[in-house]
Amino acid sequence: MELSGLEKDIYELFLEEDELNAHQKIQTLRQFLLNPDIVDPTPRLVGSKIEAADAYLQEQFALKDKIVMFVNGYIEGVIRGEHTILDKLHLPPDVSVKVIEGSVNIDDRATIQRELKESSGKILLVVSGQTADVGVDFSAGEGVYFYNEPWNKSSKDQQTSRVYREGLKDDVEAPTSIATGTIEEGIH
Repeated sequence: MELSGLEKDIYELFLEEDELNAHQKIQTLRQFLLNPDIVDPTPRLVGSKIEAADAYLQEQFALKDKIVMFVNGYIEGVIRGEHTILDKLHLPPDVSVKVIEGSVNIDDRATIQRELKESSGKILLVVSGQTADVGVDFSAGEGVYFYNEPWNKSSKDQQTSRVYREGLKDDVEAPTSIATGTIEEGIH
């Protein structure tokens, strides 16, 4: 996935910003890639990463009913709070969106897992990677999508295994959206 010309220009400006320490620069660059609305200079810019996720999910919902999308690291402004990426997805109207992240209590998480398993409708389950720990079962999902890469392979394997279980009829693919020429490519 390529950044648009405007995104590349803004990305370069952040790279050249001397007032940010290394940690702040990495955080700003990653947040910009995940949802440009998080970073003030980019109001209402729909990022290429969001567009790529939107296209992929539309394609998958034409074939499958239940997709689990993992978002790792930066949750605020991406899947929680105002101006999230979820507001920018153009999912089919019959797709129900459910979110599990740190502020969702254990009872609500269990309800969402049960809905994923028992519902006959289309569901996009968006999960903070940090909440995909032991005991979580998303095996009713028919596909996995990583909006961004976890920091290490074992985390990605653990998250994928929450969906993939022995006895599934079909293989579970787990693509990751990576913005080329950016910090994400280096992390991947």
